[in-house]
Amino acid sequence: MPPFKNRIGLSLLMILAGVSLWEFCLRPVTGPTFAAAVNEYRNHNYQQSLKLLHRAYEIDPNNTSVLTLMGWDYLKTRQPDRALQKFSRAHRLAPHSADTILGYADTEITLEHYQHATRLLGLLGHEKKDSADVEMAWGALYQLTGRDQDAAREFERVLALRHNDALAMENLRQIYNLEGSVSPASLRRGSG
Repeated sequence: MPPFKNRIGLSLLMILAGVSLWEFCLRPVTGPTFAAAVNEYRNHNYQQSLKLLHRAYEIDPNNTSVLTLMGWDYLKTRQPDRALQKFSRAHRLAPHSADTILGYADTEITLEHYQHATRLLGLLGHEKKDSADVEMAWGALYQLTGRDQDAAREFERVLALRHNDALAMENLRQIYNLEGSVSPASLRRGSG
């Protein structure tokens, strides 16, 4: 019996053709929209980035890159509760994503959930050892919990990695009680 006269064979062939057509030709992709959102984020256009990400989210609501960048956008626009939702979901979907964990930890620090932030940053301890962003998060956590000596150590590490980091210098200025124009080298020594 020829394969096209068999209804089951014909049905399977039609299903396979339909799935292939959808998967490789018709299904919308998030790639170009996500790339445009990343560009807007880099240019500090967080609201425009969010608009693009919402379109990408409609296409693929389980895309952890989309969820993570939405979280960063919400954090940058001072909406930590919304950022928390996105980072939490992205972390459940991809528990080993360093960028997601860092954003989630920064959000928890912003919301003063210090114990959870400590656990999250602990996940990054071995993964991103020489990351100025991770060191900055640890420094912020330590500073907000009154551990100024530990915070200063972390901010000094940031300056070792990014020599003129304005936020690290400002935080060290506060810890060391310094005023006026100060060089990064004098901040590292704690003298002005």
